Amino acid sequence: MPALIKVIIADDHRIFVDGLSEIIARISGVDIVATASNGEEVLQKIEKTTCDLYAFVKK
Repeated sequence: MPALIKVIIADDHRIFVDGLSEIIARISGVDIVATASNGEEVLQKIEKTTCDLYAFVKK
């Protein structure tokens, strides 16, 4: 069954991205399509990847 929600996760702390990815990966119907470690990288991923939700932390 295809994922219902496609997500990109972005944060400059790799441990946060990895932890959030682990949690989200357990949710049925959600697919992490990309991760990014900075603003430039996330913008590139957004341009190349179709997704429904961007998860990032602004400090």
